[in-house]
Amino acid sequence: MLITSYYQKGEINEALRVFNDMPVKDIVSWNSMIKGCLSCGDLDMARKLFDEMPGRNVVSWTTIVDGCAQFGEVEMAEELFGKMPWRDIAAWNSMVFGYCSNGRIEDGFELFKRMPRRDDISWTTMIGGLGQCGRSEEALFLFQEMCVLGVKPTPSTYSSVLTACANISALCCGVQLHALVVKIGYVFDTFISASLITFYAHCTLVDNSLKVFEDNLVANVVMWTALITGYGLNSKHEEALEVFYGMIMSGTMPNQFTFASALKSCSELDALDRGKGLHTRTIKLGLDVDVFVGNSLIVMYTECGCVGDGITIFNNMKVPPDEITYVGLLTACSHCRMLDKGKYFFEKLNWDPSVEVKLEHYACMVDILGAIWKVGGGRGVYLEDACESRIYSVDSIT
Repeated sequence: MLITSYYQKGEINEALRVFNDMPVKDIVSWNSMIKGCLSCGDLDMARKLFDEMPGRNVVSWTTIVDGCAQFGEVEMAEELFGKMPWRDIAAWNSMVFGYCSNGRIEDGFELFKRMPRRDDISWTTMIGGLGQCGRSEEALFLFQEMCVLGVKPTPSTYSSVLTACANISALCCGVQLHALVVKIGYVFDTFISASLITFYAHCTLVDNSLKVFEDNLVANVVMWTALITGYGLNSKHEEALEVFYGMIMSGTMPNQFTFASALKSCSELDALDRGKGLHTRTIKLGLDVDVFVGNSLIVMYTECGCVGDGITIFNNMKVPPDEITYVGLLTACSHCRMLDKGKYFFEKLNWDPSVEVKLEHYACMVDILGAIWKVGGGRGVYLEDACESRIYSVDSIT
């Protein structure tokens, strides 16, 4: 209990000190310490402790497999899963989730089909995984199969299925699900309500989203954020910001996703002053270092013409920038015809092992070079130089 208390507060060194001082360590102690290391972001220490364990049970194996997948080490998780002396349903579910959450949906589906037994978590994990990777129609078919086989869906299942309906704007299916969750008493579940808000917004019925929100007895940050995002999705950015300020007035604390949605609306409205106000709030809450907030701030400042501020935020980001960060910066360089800055960020992107260079990045760089070429009188010198440089090849552009 003391070890758990320390790692839940992020004091992993204190937890390790207590663990090391224990005169006798049982398997529960080892499992707790491994879980603590994973919770605090130290996969290497977790794996070291796992390897040193004098004996392991299925919880030990499942914890380390789940941890490896959580940190993107799918091959390591795969290897450990293959070595498990025996597996319960939680272990199978953990590996299926690991595959799905890391984009290896086919491997996840194959493992799902090989499972000796499946519970509601197995089905929900697979349905959610298919929906998240753009295979929403398959997710709906799988849900139908789940129901035919008599497996009772949970609130999490319904939430995942509504998300799949939202992804493909399957209005008829989503409305039927809405009626069903009302009938069985799940409609006030937070995540189902948020999924319904998102579903109606994707179907351009944002008034229905508002009704779901208002009919709920208690609105938490997930529901507020879903409504703000829904208004933004329907280009109702003034309404999105009104909802954001209403959330603040209600005493609900915004999270990083709330700020990301509100900042996007500021960008679309070219509302620099309001964007700066949101930036100040993120600093007070310590969320300005979050990658989602950082990306949104970069886009907001650059879209509002303050490219220098956007670059400053990029340079001060304490978390690694992701692909969206670079898209925002390169887009800003294109708008402002900043060739040297654009080439600098594109080169930095190519040398960043944590980010995959995608088509959007090449398209942004072509836009930058095309804009400069146009201003330069159509001589094509920049395009020619770029195609011959080490930044990228003609094949990449094509």
